[in-house]
Amino acid sequence: MQGLTPKLSKEDRMAKAMVLVEQGKVYLPADAPWMKCLIAELGAFPAVQNDDQVDALSQAIEFFRMLLKRRFNPHYRGGGRVLSKW
Repeated sequence: MQGLTPKLSKEDRMAKAMVLVEQGKVYLPADAPWMKCLIAELGAFPAVQNDDQVDALSQAIEFFRMLLKRRFNPHYRGGGRVLSKW
């Protein structure tokens, strides 16, 4: 597993991620048992004391944004790793 070191503040990362959320490009399960807690945390961010879910969500959105950007880029040369063999 490859880790990423964030370069922006939590607030800046979430603001960047919210652009994709507002464009309707992020889908979350409506009936997930953790959804109420996530919505409450998002609503209180950045004043909330515990913002782990918000931070994880912003980093996940950025990870998948970068993954899709590389994967579907016409200049992508298969530079990714094979995660499993079929």
